[in-house]
Amino acid sequence: MDRGMRRHGCRYIWPENVVVQMRLANDVDMRKISARRHNAYIPHRFETFTVRLCDQINTTILLFRTGRAVIVGTRAPEYTVQGAHRMRLELESLGTPAAFEELKLVNQVYHTRLRINTGINLGQMLVENMDKTVWVPDMFPGLKYIYDEMNVKMRMFDTKSLVVMGSKNAWEIEEVFDKADAIASQYPDGELPPSSERYRYREEQKRVACSSIAASEMVVSFRGHEDDGPKQ
Repeated sequence: MDRGMRRHGCRYIWPENVVVQMRLANDVDMRKISARRHNAYIPHRFETFTVRLCDQINTTILLFRTGRAVIVGTRAPEYTVQGAHRMRLELESLGTPAAFEELKLVNQVYHTRLRINTGINLGQMLVENMDKTVWVPDMFPGLKYIYDEMNVKMRMFDTKSLVVMGSKNAWEIEEVFDKADAIASQYPDGELPPSSERYRYREEQKRVACSSIAASEMVVSFRGHEDDGPKQ
C-alpha cells in the first residue's frame, strides 16, 4: 500500500496535493536554460523555470534562480522524489549541474466528506469558535477552522465536504478527520436548501452570526463598565 494512502472509515484517502520544497547546491542560470526551453521561463509573468511532468505522477516544478524549487501536484510524497530526480536530469541535459542540498515536505492537502447525517450550521460554528474560525461566504463558501493541536487548517463546507491543509504526516490524518467529525456533529443543520438557494442562505447565516457576535461583545463591554463603577 502506498504510504501516502490512509484508510478513513470504509475508504482509502489519498492526498489531493503534496507540496515539497527543494534546494539545489548551486544557483541556476535562467538565461542559459531559457535559450533551450523558452516556453518554460517567462520572467515578466513569474520569474521561475517551470517544468511540467505530464505523466503518471503529474508533477509541476517551479525552480527559482537561487536554486530553490517547489514541487507540487503529486498525490504521494514518494512521487515528489521521482519528480525531483526528473528535474535534475532535465537540468543536466540543458548543461546545468544539479545536486540536491535539501528536500523537505511542506504540506499535504486532503479532501474527504464528513461522516455526519446532516449539513453543518457554519454560522453557529463561527459564533462559538471565534478565535479559531474565519468565514466569508460571499468570497468562499467554506469555513476555515484552525486546529492548533495538530497545526493544520481545515476548510469545512455546509455540504459536509472537508479539506485539510498543512499536514506533514500522513499517519495523523485519521485523527484530524475524527476531530473534524466531532466538531461538525455539534452544529447540525437539517434545513440546507438546494444549491440554487444556498448562496443567500449562507449570507443570512453570516448576518445572524455577526449580529450574535456583536450582541455578545456589547454584553461583555457593559459588564466591564459595571465592574468599573463606584465602590460602596
